[in-house]
Amino acid sequence: MTSPIRTPILENWFIALLLSLALGLCSLTSQQAFADEADDDTQTEEQSDDPEEDDDSDDGDDNSKGNKGKHKGNQGKNKSGDDDSDEIAKGGKPHCQKSAQYLFLACKHMTHAARWERLAECENILDRDQRSDCFTQNREFFASDRQSCRTQRNSRKGVCDEVGREVYQGWDDVRFWDDGAVIVDNDYFPLSPSSSVYVATETTIDREVTESTRKIDGVTCKLVVEEERYKSDPGADPGILLERVERLYAHDVDDNIWTCGVLRQQYGVLVEGEDPVVVSTLGSWEAGSAGAKAGIAMHAIPILGETYRRSYAPGIDEELAEVIDPISLAPGVECVGDCIVLRITSPLAPEGYRDEYYESGTGLIHSENQGGDDTLYIVQP
Repeated sequence: MTSPIRTPILENWFIALLLSLALGLCSLTSQQAFADEADDDTQTEEQSDDPEEDDDSDDGDDNSKGNKGKHKGNQGKNKSGDDDSDEIAKGGKPHCQKSAQYLFLACKHMTHAARWERLAECENILDRDQRSDCFTQNREFFASDRQSCRTQRNSRKGVCDEVGREVYQGWDDVRFWDDGAVIVDNDYFPLSPSSSVYVATETTIDREVTESTRKIDGVTCKLVVEEERYKSDPGADPGILLERVERLYAHDVDDNIWTCGVLRQQYGVLVEGEDPVVVSTLGSWEAGSAGAKAGIAMHAIPILGETYRRSYAPGIDEELAEVIDPISLAPGVECVGDCIVLRITSPLAPEGYRDEYYESGTGLIHSENQGGDDTLYIVQP
C-alpha cells in the first residue's frame, strides 16, 4: 500500500527541478544577451557566411572559365568518396579530379584560417569605426579568396580533361643519359654551356647555362641560372638584383627536356644603401619532394595542338604548355630558323597566359605575358 505522504513529496521535488532549469535557462539567456550587446562589432562579422559552411556544395556550378575559357571544370558532383564508375566511363579513374578536389579543400581551409587571423587583427583595433571597417574589408577579402579557390578547382578539373585523369607519374619509368655521356642538344632547348641577355621594359635577365649538375630524385640535372636586375638607367651596370632563379633540367634518351625543379630567391633592400638580401623563396620546388613531380620543358618533336604538364608542384608551380601555331609572330619578333610557340597556362592563375617563342638551334628568343591589360616583352638582343 502506497504511503499518502510520498506523492506530495515527489510532486514538490519535480516542481523544484523545473524551477531550477527555468532559472538556469534565464541566466544563460541574459548572459548571452549581455555578450551580444557588448560585442556588436564581432556580431556584425559573424552575420556573414558561416566559416564552417560546406563550399563543396557548389562544386563545379560557377562555370568559371580559366585559361581563355579552355578549362571549364567538371560540372558533376563527384566527391572523393563517390562511385568512380561514371568517371571511368569518361576515360579513366578520376585520380586527377580527386587531387583537384583535395587541393580545393586545402585552399578553402587556408582561406578560413586567413579570415580568422584578420578577425583577430580587427578585434585589436581600438577605434570603433576603424574596427567596423576592418570587419567589412575582411568579409570582402574572404569572399574573394573563396571565389579564387573555386576558380582554381574548376581550372584544375579542366586540366584533367586535357592531360588525363589517371595518376600523373612525371618521369617515372623514363630513361636518362648516364653521367658523362655525350648528349646532343634538343634543337629548341639547348643546354650546352652558354650565356644570353633578355631585355624587358625596366629590367634585364642574364641567363647562363652552366656546366654544374645536381642530382634530383636520382636524375642528373643541368643547372641554369637567371638573374633579373632593375636598371633605372639603360646604361647602368649592373643594376639592382631583384631575383635569382636556379632552374634544373634533365635530358632523357629520347631528347626530351625535363624540368627537375626551381629555386627562387627574391631580393629586397631592407636598409637603404645596403646590398639586397633574400626576402622570399616563394615558388621554389624540387621533383620528388612534397608531392612535386618533374614536367616536360620541351619535347624533342613538338606536336601542334599538344598540351602537357610543364611542372607539377601542387599549389606552387602547375604550369601547362600547349604547342600553338607560330604563323603570326608577335610584332618585332624575327625568327631565322624554324620556330615554335608554347602557350603557358596555370590553374593557379587561370586569368592569363604566356607565349614563349623558341627558335631551332637558339632556344628562347621572345616571351610575352598576357593577363588582363598587362603585357611584358622579353627580347634577346
